[in-house]
Amino acid sequence: MAADKHQTIKIIERAKRLCFLMLHRVEGTPYKTTSSIFEIYEGLETRGSTNIEGEAIFRTNTPINDFTMTTTGSIWAIDVLGNLFTDTGQLSPLENSDIQFESINTWSIQNITGKTPTCIAGEDDDLWIATVESNLIHYNGTQFSEVSFTPDAQPVRMIAFNKHDFILTTFNSGIYEYDGNEWEKLALTEHVPDNIIINDVTLVNGVRYAVSTAGYILKEVKEGLFDVELYDPSKPWYACTELDGELYLAGGTGGAHKYLGNGHLEFIKQYDSLIGASSSNKRLFFTLADSITGTFVEYTPNDENEFSLIM
Repeated sequence: MAADKHQTIKIIERAKRLCFLMLHRVEGTPYKTTSSIFEIYEGLETRGSTNIEGEAIFRTNTPINDFTMTTTGSIWAIDVLGNLFTDTGQLSPLENSDIQFESINTWSIQNITGKTPTCIAGEDDDLWIATVESNLIHYNGTQFSEVSFTPDAQPVRMIAFNKHDFILTTFNSGIYEYDGNEWEKLALTEHVPDNIIINDVTLVNGVRYAVSTAGYILKEVKEGLFDVELYDPSKPWYACTELDGELYLAGGTGGAHKYLGNGHLEFIKQYDSLIGASSSNKRLFFTLADSITGTFVEYTPNDENEFSLIM
């Protein structure tokens, strides 16, 4: 009989809170997927294979596709059924529903769409949600509204910069930016295929970089224009993040890398299949594509270049 699986999807630190989202796939006919959000309280102070010090602050019987934390430390999460969860208490209760959830504090839930949300980012009064069907939903702190967007763009990831500046990456329609007034598609030079998947965007020393599983590292060469910084079709890039002014990349089975500039990469380590990357307090976190126990990887860039498997 196949074993149950627990996979860490995303790790975020905001306002001195370090939290991660985990999906639990319970085998059976049919299998069932539930979700938990954990908060780490004591930090990750040991090296090697270690247990985290923290607890599940929220659980639900539906798959959560994404979650975000605001600059005040509050949490918002969206599931595949269009339900929005938060620990702020801002939402109306969902009545006559089979949705079950439990939490250590007061959470609220509201169904906001009949479509399938895929990513979320923002603040308590400026929240954006994108759906698989290429719809955008905005929450201003009191009301929800749907905003027209490019049909069939297939959103991949929503990233918030400077609180109210948002980037949306897509499967086949490039990169979009919201500047506080409207969504605008950012330009690509003729060297970049217009229909490649853009998996992630990050900011390094004031310059934005984007990565693609098609093997591209893109750099914003002037405002609103991205060009090829490095291309290698043998290296799919799933995610990127910044730490201490350096660009780090999650390269699937190709492992973790640091970009040194001028077309040069430094290989760090291969560790299963790394598909997510984030940074917090002088540390990097990488999530894994396939995990039985929900492990993720912590990396501390220093003289010893220490990798830790966190459970």
